[in-house]
Amino acid sequence: MVLIEPGLLRVFRYFTTTAMAYFAGVVIFGQVQSFFHLSDEELAIQFYLNLWVYAILLAYLSISWFRVRLGRFYLPLAIIFSTAGPIFSNLIYLVSDATTDLTSLITRSWLLFPILLVPLVITSWQYPFRYTILFTFSVVVVELAVLLPFVEGVNLGTLPILGVPVIQGFTFGLVGNIINQIVEEQRAQKRKVIDANLRLNEQAEMLEQMATVRERNRLARELHDTLAHTLSGLSVHLEGIKISLDADQTEIQEMLDHALNNTREGLEETRRTLKALRPKSLDELGLRLSMIQLAEEAAKRGNFELDISQMLDFPPITNVKEQSIYRITQEAFQNIIRHANASQVQFSARIENGHFQIVIRDNGEGFKLDSIRSSEEFGINGMKERAEISGGHLNISGGPGIGTHLTLTYEVENG
Repeated sequence: MVLIEPGLLRVFRYFTTTAMAYFAGVVIFGQVQSFFHLSDEELAIQFYLNLWVYAILLAYLSISWFRVRLGRFYLPLAIIFSTAGPIFSNLIYLVSDATTDLTSLITRSWLLFPILLVPLVITSWQYPFRYTILFTFSVVVVELAVLLPFVEGVNLGTLPILGVPVIQGFTFGLVGNIINQIVEEQRAQKRKVIDANLRLNEQAEMLEQMATVRERNRLARELHDTLAHTLSGLSVHLEGIKISLDADQTEIQEMLDHALNNTREGLEETRRTLKALRPKSLDELGLRLSMIQLAEEAAKRGNFELDISQMLDFPPITNVKEQSIYRITQEAFQNIIRHANASQVQFSARIENGHFQIVIRDNGEGFKLDSIRSSEEFGINGMKERAEISGGHLNISGGPGIGTHLTLTYEVENG
């Protein structure tokens, strides 16, 4: 269904209902008062024709089936019908033998003016200004075509008469232009409001992410200062108790060994949780050096040759973006170590066309996106979602035998 400006159809139906009620009232009054005589046959036909035109138009505008079936032609057909109907009914009166004087012709032409203003307003409301010009030009041409047969050439005497449609056309164009400018301004303001709401939503998401990062940092500090220290101290105390026990107390020795193992596992798990909550290197080294350190450690563990061809300083970015870049890079190198079996990896950070890019390319086995395991697909989707949330874009390409090419892109923020 084609999008029509809000309120437009309601106004159109209101006008059509009013016009139909007017002509129905005139017809009923004429029948009761015997207003229509033989000499007024053309006038009666004009009223009846207008009554049927607006009755049909009201039904057309009120039945949604037409709008669904006709699509983008729905409103133009209504405008054409509401314009052509009154003009045609007026022609019946104008071309009759009883109506040949120019004064009557001009009077009848001006009577059409308020009726044709409504389809003009609808056209200017819904469509660009060029359609208003087309509407105005069509109406002027039709009225000139009607008047020309009744004038004896174009001269100073007939020029004011022929100028009536031109004046109407000028008025139509002026009114249409004003309406079109008002509507365009409203549309522009609506777009600005939508853009502002989108920016507010993005900022709200960013603030939420930053709050999450701060909370994770707080939890990391508390875990380090409380649980990690407590488990570490408990492990030392258990070791001391174990040393002080007699050798023949085997049952207690086994219980202490079991407690020590649980304590050490808990301490190791706590340390892994701390590392997952907040990479310590980001606080100590900053993002650039942390990324280099991350890549070099991955090269040692994965036994591949690392080529850091270009590593520019990172532009000023938020904590959310910093976290996302580090985590995505960390996951990318982890995937290389686990799955790629690569011997060479290229790692770079560069600025191209106003965008900051982190590029990781390996010569490993590669993969097809439609053939990876669900767990790996989940990891890739998680990387992409992390990039999108922080305002970036992650692209992963490659294939079996040609390695994998990862590009993480962020727009460089001005100021």
